Amino acid sequence: MSQQQAPEVPEVYSTEDNRFLDISERSPLLVSNSSGWSEIDLASFDLPAAEMPEYSIDRYAIGINIGQGFHLERVLEETLQEGFIPPGTSCICPSYYRQAYRWDRRNQIIYLNLKSELLTRQKIALLKTDCVELIPHFAVQDPLIYQIGLSLKAELETNGSSSDIYVESAATFLAVHLIKNYSTRTYTIRNYVGGLPQHKLRNAIDYIQENLS
Repeated sequence: MSQQQAPEVPEVYSTEDNRFLDISERSPLLVSNSSGWSEIDLASFDLPAAEMPEYSIDRYAIGINIGQGFHLERVLEETLQEGFIPPGTSCICPSYYRQAYRWDRRNQIIYLNLKSELLTRQKIALLKTDCVELIPHFAVQDPLIYQIGLSLKAELETNGSSSDIYVESAATFLAVHLIKNYSTRTYTIRNYVGGLPQHKLRNAIDYIQENLS
C-alpha cells in the first residue's frame, strides 16, 4: 500500500510592502496595499493544499472562504480547532494571537485585516470604553461578513484607490458588527459619535445591506 504524500509546506517569506506575503507561499491575486486604504487591508488568494507555520500579526484578521469547502485545522495559542469550512464561512482571529493552519485541498480565500486603532476608536465611540475583548471564532456562518468581503473585493477590482470613502465606511460598519457580535459581552450600542459623518455611514450601510445575497 502506497503512503499518501504529505502536502508541500509553503515557503514563508517577508516584505515590508505586504503583510500577507508573510503568511502565504504565493503572492495575492488581488491586494489593497497600494490602493491607499487606511483602516483595512484586503488580499485574495488561490491556494493549494498546504500548511502555514505559526505566526501572529498586529491586526484583527478575518479569513473568508469564497471557493469550495475544505477541511481546516487551526492551532490557536496551542489549542487545536478543526472542521469543515463550507463556502461563505469565516474564521476570525484577534491581533497578536499565535496561529498556525493546515488545509486539505485547494481553496479561494479573502483575507481582511482591520487596524487595531479602528476597533479601539469604535469601542470608545460606541461603548465609552476600550475594555472590551474581541474573541476568536472558528467556522462562522455570517452573511454580513461574507458580503462585506465580496463588496470590498469588487470595489478594489473596479475602483482601486478612488474608493476611500466607501472603504472607510465599510470598515467602520464591519468594526461595529464585530464589536456587537464577537466580543466578550453583549452591549447596547449607544448613539454613534465620531468617525465618518452619520449620513455617509448610513449611505454605506444601506448600500451594503441592499446588496446582501
